[in-house]
Amino acid sequence: MAKRFVVGDIHGCLPKLKELLLKVGFDSQKDILYCVGDLTDRGPESVETIRYLMKIKNFFLIIGNHDLWLYHYLKENEIDRRWLNGNHGGETIEQFEQLKVSEEEKHAMASWMETMSLLKVVDDYVLVHAGLPLKIKGGFDDEENLSEDFDTIVSKW
Repeated sequence: MAKRFVVGDIHGCLPKLKELLLKVGFDSQKDILYCVGDLTDRGPESVETIRYLMKIKNFFLIIGNHDLWLYHYLKENEIDRRWLNGNHGGETIEQFEQLKVSEEEKHAMASWMETMSLLKVVDDYVLVHAGLPLKIKGGFDDEENLSEDFDTIVSKW
């Protein structure tokens, strides 16, 4: 039976992530890994972190502010000033440039990131990055209202 693991704020620290997954006995072919946001920035291996996670069969990303900024960079080459000012986005961009990541690979990463969501309900748990509004208008199954809530939450990042 597949085990489920939740991790957050990887921030490009791939060796630490691998060490943790090894320690808990994570099997990338059958277990499920949820990340509650912030795959990149701060650590020295943001690009490698994404490449590694893209290979995990059952990986689910709950969006964090760093993920949103990265997505816009990968998809549209758009750079949010908040990402650069104190959030280590410049370092991540440098890593992409130093590794000469192709536009094709950037778009593949962006497409992969398009599966991210604001939250994930797993049994009796709600997985989120940085909280939810005090009241979800239509509940967790109401996608239209969740989209509005998503815009409200993200605009505060």
